[in-house]
Amino acid sequence: MQATYPESTQRTVRDGCLLLADMPLDIIYLILDYLSLQEFIVFTKVAKFCRGLLSHDTIWRRLYQRSTLPLPPGPAEWQSVSDLSDALIRSTKVQINWPPNLSCPQIIRSRHIPINRDDAGFSVILDRWILVAGGSNVLCYDSHSTALEESAKVLFNGGNGGRIQSIKSTWKVYSDGRVAAFAVIYVERELKIMRIIMASGEPSGAEIIVTKDLSSLSLRPTAIAAGLAMTLRHRLLIITAGNYGLDRETSERLIILDADTLRQYHLPKLASEAVPIIQSQDVTSVFETRTHLIKSKSIYTREAGWHSFLECFPIPPVNTPPEITILECSHQDRTADIELQTPFIIQDSLEDPQTGQTTFTIGGLARDSFRTHRPSLSVIDVCLRATGGISCERVNIIPIQNAGFLHLDSLNGHARGICQIITKPELIAFSFDHQPELTTFSRSEPIRIPEESYFRKRLVAFDALGGTAYLDVAGTKSGRVVEILDFASDLKQSGEPARQGWSCGSGSSRTSSSRA
Repeated sequence: MQATYPESTQRTVRDGCLLLADMPLDIIYLILDYLSLQEFIVFTKVAKFCRGLLSHDTIWRRLYQRSTLPLPPGPAEWQSVSDLSDALIRSTKVQINWPPNLSCPQIIRSRHIPINRDDAGFSVILDRWILVAGGSNVLCYDSHSTALEESAKVLFNGGNGGRIQSIKSTWKVYSDGRVAAFAVIYVERELKIMRIIMASGEPSGAEIIVTKDLSSLSLRPTAIAAGLAMTLRHRLLIITAGNYGLDRETSERLIILDADTLRQYHLPKLASEAVPIIQSQDVTSVFETRTHLIKSKSIYTREAGWHSFLECFPIPPVNTPPEITILECSHQDRTADIELQTPFIIQDSLEDPQTGQTTFTIGGLARDSFRTHRPSLSVIDVCLRATGGISCERVNIIPIQNAGFLHLDSLNGHARGICQIITKPELIAFSFDHQPELTTFSRSEPIRIPEESYFRKRLVAFDALGGTAYLDVAGTKSGRVVEILDFASDLKQSGEPARQGWSCGSGSSRTSSSRA
């Protein structure tokens, strides 16, 4: 029910708005700095002059800069009032509809884009643009469009080339507002890496920058296609063709490029390649922190069982001479088993000038020591010691039975994510705050995905900031579709608070390891 106020109060508010209208804009901006986003929205409904403030670019930029909500990088010069307000409002709505505020987030809306059954799949950039590999072409759809299918445009035309077998993409928004976006496709035993041309945050084309022949690899094409991965977090564009494989083929399976100069770097042959392995299911993952490129190899030996071997390479300075292309290893060590399905950076590199140590935290879905179907959502604190050794401390936050694909976004230890259960049409939403001495965690009840057309679903991407999940769905009445689930709620906070996992302090169940 709308509140009614005495005539005197209403007259005072109107008089205040008239006084405000006569003030310089700089003063108005300073006054509005004391209002939260919700208070500003309410304030704009008071009078016609106040409603006009909704279109002021400066106000939205100031709101964006001081917001405590998890938001995409910004504000950038190319971002309009609509871009900024949408991001702020959507993040607020997701916050209402997510743990710990709600025990079971509601799927507000479900949308679909039909694709062919034999298409290679899709990838998502800027948490908005959907890249679909159709035949030999790459199509681009705008997930923010009210007419999804009509928004399609050809981003890359492969002509008479072979059918694309896999596609992955990555992107980054720099502090100056520039957007770097890349995609990689696997077609006829070749990797084609392309730079996506971005105009004001929107893809307008793509150009091939690197082509690599993979015909010499012992891996089958299906294994390469399934294990294709691409990341860009800071400066290094990292492409991996298959997680499983012989270490002698790592240089063939791994491509490392400087995202700005396109200079290619290589890793030297190191100690991990001489470790005796009696288990073929060894996994190698490569990722980047602010200061280092990290190579993590999970292996099984008679002496130590399942464990990991980490090698760390400092990222070369921007002004590195062009003849230097081989990265130097600064740290290497055997640690406890820290294999993650996909490593996500929870806390980026922090350097301690007094001790010479560098620390960072990664997180993701970790397998147990018996390699069962009961992985855990885990975070791992990594310390690179001044002596060249490495120590890892693993915190298993919560086991998730039959967990399949997990995606999360994190900022300074605060994370929001979602996990798919592979045996049921269900998702688990979660959020956690990981700090050195305490990890607090909240998870939801299972979120039921509509089963009307369910046959096979795979969680491909998740925009944790805007609350949008992208799934590859096969076996529907219409064939195969990209399913888009929106969690940005229009409802006020309601329902039961989310289930609290627990708070993990320094005395919790942690797995520690130090220099072997």
